[in-house]
Amino acid sequence: MEKNIKNIEFNSPILSNIKKQTSNIDINTIANNGLTKYLDLFEKSDFFEKKELQKGSILFKEGDIDNNLYIVKKGLLSIEKSLANTKDTKQLATLKTGDFFGEGSIDKSDIKKEVTIKTIEDSQLLYIDGKNGLQNFIENNPIIGYSLLKHIIITTNQRLLESNKIITNNYEIDKYINSLKIINLKNVFGLIDKIKDILNVEYILYFEKHQIMESFLTLRYDSRESNKMQEKVFERAGYFLNLDDLFLECNVDKKDKIIVNKLGIGNEVFGYLILVRKNNIFNESDKKSFSSIANSLSGVIKKLFVDKEQRDKIYIEMI
Repeated sequence: MEKNIKNIEFNSPILSNIKKQTSNIDINTIANNGLTKYLDLFEKSDFFEKKELQKGSILFKEGDIDNNLYIVKKGLLSIEKSLANTKDTKQLATLKTGDFFGEGSIDKSDIKKEVTIKTIEDSQLLYIDGKNGLQNFIENNPIIGYSLLKHIIITTNQRLLESNKIITNNYEIDKYINSLKIINLKNVFGLIDKIKDILNVEYILYFEKHQIMESFLTLRYDSRESNKMQEKVFERAGYFLNLDDLFLECNVDKKDKIIVNKLGIGNEVFGYLILVRKNNIFNESDKKSFSSIANSLSGVIKKLFVDKEQRDKIYIEMI
């Protein structure tokens, strides 16, 4: 297939205008290395349109109908899913320059969107009708079109593998949670150890929001220590720890070796969970998996806090 496509002549009037730019393109370059280098090429093809969105704009909401395939030319966007029985949303992933989305429109039209897409910063998007528009683009631009389609297939398959990994990890965590007869600190720390093993990290730290001093966090759990339960207090810088203190505490040299995830439900923050690797960095798949697991842990910690408040209330009433 690739051999035949490489021999196709550039007969399209539109493509001939950019023949000089594309004559040296390896058919596997886009497919394997992404779209970033060829965004200007897509924009000049006359098949893609351009959309500019300001920070905080919503491209489409969950339940909307949109038949376009999008490529991020510039900026950063958030993929969000509504949480059941609440107005809150959960961020599933982010989209950066060179990423695509809306590939479901290639196969079907007028399907309701399952997620909301909104901008985290000012963004520029290239878009094309996922069915007829993309087909016309491929027919008129066979080399680039085939490579684009191959990239979509490869990336979609990677996303599917990531989803399967997240589902498997969540199943293991949920199974552990359901096996707990009571929720106490010992079981919460046991759950944190389980997360450490599932995500294959060297060690894990749990910082809890200080109950009295809002500008401080308490290190409650440190898997490096023989006595893992800790009571070290750290001052926050802005919304979180001073990063210099954090890197010194974790003894790592790169940010990609640390994942920090806020634990909480809605606007309520309970603390932070930090995963650390000494050798390997965390990839995007690791970050997505951890983010999903952190939601389950947040639910357990919420239950722990509620139970403690109820016990304290009963104790006060008895005095």
